Amino acid sequence: MPKRALRPCKRCGRLRCEEHGPDTQRERREGGLRRLYSTAAWERTRGYVLRRDPLCKIRALCGGLADSVEVDHVVRAETWIERHDGDQSHFYDTENLQGACHRCHSHKTALEMER
Repeated sequence: MPKRALRPCKRCGRLRCEEHGPDTQRERREGGLRRLYSTAAWERTRGYVLRRDPLCKIRALCGGLADSVEVDHVVRAETWIERHDGDQSHFYDTENLQGACHRCHSHKTALEMER
């Protein structure tokens, strides 16, 4: 599968802008947090959130009627961790996690990436 073309930075127009940070979710995850999705702690946390929130909490497209199949960081994980002095254990903070259906989660992520 071919790699996706790089998009210019929304702030300065350069490709791979070091100053303004990564532009895509994949690049953000590769920047250090991606590995946290592969941990036993994430799997335990994910299971807890999906049991706690059986229906989509985002409700943007489904009205809260669809089953939660994904876990969403309410505040982007990078931002949430920064607010907690860089402590990556806050990646698993259930206060900042909610269950979501795939459609609403994808929609929310797309909107966040536009900013």
